Amino acid sequence: MEIPKKYQKFIEQKEFPGFPIEPTNNYWRYPRIVNGWWHQLSGSEQKVLDYILRHTWGYDKDCDAISWKQFRQGIYSKKVHKWIDKGTGLENDAINEAIKGLEKKKFIITEKHVGKTTVYKLRTTR
Repeated sequence: MEIPKKYQKFIEQKEFPGFPIEPTNNYWRYPRIVNGWWHQLSGSEQKVLDYILRHTWGYDKDCDAISWKQFRQGIYSKKVHKWIDKGTGLENDAINEAIKGLEKKKFIITEKHVGKTTVYKLRTTR
């Protein structure tokens, strides 16, 4: 899924420009069930969970390999020479604690393989 050209300019801005007028054309899937559970999440956990949601369900995937650099700084596309996103802005310690907390609270599942980027998956009901 590629960011529409009319929205790409907002990725490069330093200041939040405001929400686009057409909300039905500018969204990614977000599970309503989270609404009743935000109170259990720290701010860092919420940021990391949103990042995982965006990179899984937001791209119609059930899991994604996300590096710490991506969580911290985002993804720069060398192909189009643009930032796809700017990450969470969190430092490694905060990311680590957030991931541990999300695992403990059963929001996510991680698959770690030696020498490879960790794969993150949303914990779903059966």
